Amino acid sequence: MSEQKSKEDKNFVIKEQIEYYLSDTNLEHDSFFHNKISQDPNGYLDIDLLLKCNKCKNAGWTIEDIKSGIKLSDKIELDKEEKRVRRKNNAKLPELVLLAQKRKKDKKEKKEEKEPVVLIFTCKEPNNSNWKDICKSFEDENSELNIIYKRFKDTTGHIVIRPENDDEIKFKDKFKFGDVEFEVKKCEGDDLINFYKEHGDHFQMCIKNKNNKKNKKGKNKKEKKGKKEKKEKKENK
Repeated sequence: MSEQKSKEDKNFVIKEQIEYYLSDTNLEHDSFFHNKISQDPNGYLDIDLLLKCNKCKNAGWTIEDIKSGIKLSDKIELDKEEKRVRRKNNAKLPELVLLAQKRKKDKKEKKEEKEPVVLIFTCKEPNNSNWKDICKSFEDENSELNIIYKRFKDTTGHIVIRPENDDEIKFKDKFKFGDVEFEVKKCEGDDLINFYKEHGDHFQMCIKNKNNKKNKKGKNKKEKKGKKEKKEKKENK
């Protein structure tokens, strides 16, 4: 590789790195750079500050190296003295996403859960088959439904659906398990009162356990994502 080619490659890498520092992606979370740029009326950032970033230090880049990289960019620009850099035409900074703001935003954007719909299904003769297998037969026939609770004993079972929108729940009013046919209808009136009377506590406990598992899974996923972003940010500094 020629010396000229090596220099061009180096300048391109520097350009990409400085563009990243001044990008929306970084400045949404980089409060240090965000505040420094905000404090300057013309939106400039001292190049000296860039030299203190781990990525720049580890690469051994000089001020002249960084200036050469910036001059290749159409997203960032130097000032007349070539001592500072800013986003092209002093582009508006993104809003700084602080943790509290993010939590508030996430909470606001979270969809409001709809009231559950209880279905009751029955057969004419007592059925001692595994209740999970029976309920699965209903699920197979109604795979588009968001089922959050199910139970069955003797001749009667219940399926609880969590609607995902305001549309009316549609389900097949009959299904078969082996040679046994079950009739399905919406649980209303006394049937609904009896369901909550007899199974309400168990239903609430099951939903609570599901939500705890879901929240724990979501928390682990967020922590994993946070660690990954932190690692990537550290590598880019």
